Amino acid sequence: MKLGRASIVRVPRAGGAVETYVAKTEVARGLAVDGDTLYWGEIGIVDDAAHGTEKLGRVMAFSGGKVRELARFVGTPNHIVFDAETVYVLSIGVYGDTAIDTKLGAIIAVSKAGGPLVVLADHLTRIDNLAIDATSVYWTGNDGSFWSVPKSGHKPPAPASDAPISPGDHGSVFERVLDLGHDRYRATTVQEAATITVEPI
Repeated sequence: MKLGRASIVRVPRAGGAVETYVAKTEVARGLAVDGDTLYWGEIGIVDDAAHGTEKLGRVMAFSGGKVRELARFVGTPNHIVFDAETVYVLSIGVYGDTAIDTKLGAIIAVSKAGGPLVVLADHLTRIDNLAIDATSVYWTGNDGSFWSVPKSGHKPPAPASDAPISPGDHGSVFERVLDLGHDRYRATTVQEAATITVEPI
């Protein structure tokens, strides 16, 4: 992984000198602080025998003076939130040669300790924002729609090697709340069955 084109800095709330906090990173996206640990997403260029040359998203953590890579995947991390055990990442799409394909967004989860990724929802178009509660992960579409997926979403098989996981047809169930005038409906999509159920709420 080629590194060193950016850094994360910090400055006292009351003002003062800028201090380099994490050096030699890619451009950090979606900074999130959990106690003494800083999480962020970035895009790096992989150029090695195992992966060839491609742009991969990475989920990173920094604590105790050390940087850890929690996971890497084909995607563009843009927002990060967390709970007691898990980091949740919104990927806005997959980097192509010249632009991001925003029809390949995904919601991804990874343990704070690192390990296999869980793809909670994928093939999402033009998504933004990210939030969680005790049971679900929430995000929005740029058309004003509001979506959610259970935290206990479908878990893809563990990879046979250290190759990155690509968001794909892993299957998941997620919901969209449709606001039609004075009526609201919940549309539940089961990806592996390619079905949509709409019910009033």
